[in-house]
Amino acid sequence: MIINMTNEEFQQWQDITAASDGRWIQDIVYSHNRRGAFYYKGGEDGIYIEAQSDGMLTVGRYEGAFPHIGEASFGVALQHKYDSYNEAFENMRELGGWQFMADMFSQPEIIAPPTEPEMEL
Repeated sequence: MIINMTNEEFQQWQDITAASDGRWIQDIVYSHNRRGAFYYKGGEDGIYIEAQSDGMLTVGRYEGAFPHIGEASFGVALQHKYDSYNEAFENMRELGGWQFMADMFSQPEIIAPPTEPEMEL
């Protein structure tokens, strides 16, 4: 159920989800919340890879990302706890391969979450 979302916001979320159909997309909200790194690929149903800030690396499948990844159901296929986030992220890059690396460094134009206005000095 979608609550308090305008048609424009709904369309923006659908566009972001659709962009993941053929490429890895970073979930910016996940990163902004300092939880680690989360990438997904496949549109409404696909695969994901996640490196949590505590060093947990998770790979799996998701279903039902409509209108966005936050609405999906997730299934874990592989999970491993590393000593640090950096080690988990390094292994995330290795598991993702060349396509993951290329997609990671060429994210499409998407709208980032709003930030607090800058304070005037």
